[in-house]
Amino acid sequence: MKEVRLLAFAAALGAVLASSSTAQTKVRMLYEFNGQDVPLGVTAGPNGVLYGITGGGYDTSGAFGYVFELQPPVPGSGGAWTETVLHTFTGQNGDGSNFVSFPIPVVTTDRTIYGTTNSGGANGYGTVFELQPPLEDGGAWTETILYSFPASLNPFSESNVILVNGVLYGVWGGGAYGAGEVFKLEPPPGNPPGVPWVETTLYEFTGGSDGADPFGIAMGHDGKIYGLADGGGSVGEGAVFELTPSTVTGAPWNEKVLYSFPGDADGGGGIGPPIIASDGSLYGATATTVFKLTPPESGATAWTETLLYSFTGNQSLLRSPIVMRNGAIYGTAADFYGFDVYKLEPPAAGSGPWTETVLNSFQNSYPWGAIVVNKQGALFGTTLDGPGVLNDGVAYEIKP
Repeated sequence: MKEVRLLAFAAALGAVLASSSTAQTKVRMLYEFNGQDVPLGVTAGPNGVLYGITGGGYDTSGAFGYVFELQPPVPGSGGAWTETVLHTFTGQNGDGSNFVSFPIPVVTTDRTIYGTTNSGGANGYGTVFELQPPLEDGGAWTETILYSFPASLNPFSESNVILVNGVLYGVWGGGAYGAGEVFKLEPPPGNPPGVPWVETTLYEFTGGSDGADPFGIAMGHDGKIYGLADGGGSVGEGAVFELTPSTVTGAPWNEKVLYSFPGDADGGGGIGPPIIASDGSLYGATATTVFKLTPPESGATAWTETLLYSFTGNQSLLRSPIVMRNGAIYGTAADFYGFDVYKLEPPAAGSGPWTETVLNSFQNSYPWGAIVVNKQGALFGTTLDGPGVLNDGVAYEIKP
């Protein structure tokens, strides 16, 4: 459904809101993947280490994906980045398996990893897992399946988690209506080893005006959950939603649609979790646009949407959740021939169109999944294929 939606948007978009420019940047390939599994984005861990999940299932060789770590070289050594496979999914005996999705693992300060798969597990519909680092360098990581998703009307659906005060919150594409749900996972009392975590369904989407296929969530300081839905909404083009805890213990959370995407030039099909600004505003991306939602002023009820940028032509298919640093927004935009890594900057005068800068254009390769921008402004990401010799995807770095 997403591919059909993206192609339709690409054909329907209007003119670009602001002219783009090409930056003078330094681009290098950090690591070239080799195998049937393909990288699906990266997230940052302690000490500049990158972590990610790959997807398998491209052939009959039994590749089910794995969790990897990319370690930078010692500063000043001139060495290469090194990959360590932390866990290989088997799809057997309750273990997960992962196909092409948008997995964004969570890495804690002690290097514990929480993540999801969109297949495998006890019921064949995916898992939430934990990976504990070894006590000594070079030892084996320990995987624990915290939860196996139940049978669903929507197999191989998207799934992701965030970690807040020791509790996991996430989205999954299943649910009673097959339109997705938001859930909570808590460790059992005492957190004894080998005991599954306790799952609570916070909200199940019906696929109607309340949205469908949640694509990622974020939690505000007020304890509310905000997220993007790829479908549903008032016209079926997706929505931005808010979940508020119920005043009744154990009852589903209360959902409110903050904005329904109209499609066409204003975009549709939410991608990834939104970014919550300090003033409560939300920034997010659709398949073809980047937008801002401003909370209602005192006495009002409606949130205000501002279209920051529309992508057209060769930049018509966004392929990563956005990240934000120092007021600028970063992401990737693709077509079937390559992709651009872009930076969007607000107008200097405080009003007017945002300006796009193309940090790098990749040809004959395809981006996928989360990207990272560090404190120095360097950007890290992965491709599904190319531009390396083996054509199995690479991890790259773009320095300003």
